[in-house]
Amino acid sequence: MPTKESIELRGRQLTGRFDDPLPDAEQPQWREVPGATVVPRGSSDFEQRGPIILSGFMIVVPSSVAVLDTDGIKVRGEEHEIDGAIGDYGKKKIFYTIRVN
Repeated sequence: MPTKESIELRGRQLTGRFDDPLPDAEQPQWREVPGATVVPRGSSDFEQRGPIILSGFMIVVPSSVAVLDTDGIKVRGEEHEIDGAIGDYGKKKIFYTIRVN
């Protein structure tokens, strides 16, 4: 069921010279986005190797929200990443997320 709630966004994680993540103090800060529409999604696809289970959310935000496909997202306290392209439909932006382990 869709609900309106706050999500958090932050820019891409920064890495050092050898692709090691930089300390948290040097990473982009989380910014709150209130009033996002959050719809749970689930899928059980089957591939040659067996079932693949995706879990995440469809998220709708106003078009004024700056979001890139490399941004990190926190939904309901769990970190997610954007899955696919961000659709910009004039007044709204729609994107899908998958949970980061």
